[in-house]
Amino acid sequence: MKKGVLAVVVFGLFLVLSMSSLSIVAGATNGLSQSEIQANQDVVIRALYEKAIRQGKVAEKKYRYAAFKENYNLSKQDYETWKGTIGKGLNYDEWFDKIANYGAFPDGEGHSPSEQKLSLRGTQAQNGDRLKNTIRKGDILI
Repeated sequence: MKKGVLAVVVFGLFLVLSMSSLSIVAGATNGLSQSEIQANQDVVIRALYEKAIRQGKVAEKKYRYAAFKENYNLSKQDYETWKGTIGKGLNYDEWFDKIANYGAFPDGEGHSPSEQKLSLRGTQAQNGDRLKNTIRKGDILI
């Protein structure tokens, strides 16, 4: 099978699975091993991630799949708390889309709580050292 055809088949599988809720998949796992259940959940989460990218709600370069997956699993607690008032009548996948916006900011960027925060700004000491190293004799400082 050619790569293009295989990609279309896999994309179709993701599309079909993205319409089903994780709770439906979890409910239909009687007799499956824990690794098979986890594989099913991973497929559903990956399909939801791809759907979010297609909808333009998630920027793939700004919101990694690992962070998306972690946010998906962490947001279940929020869903259980709020499902009766905010997003009433929505299953978890719909709620994660419509209410939680897939855990993404409006520009499609997203982070998980376990990611290390990168500081783009230097510390005060680093900024002072940088200034000290660039100043030369004869420079006029205002």
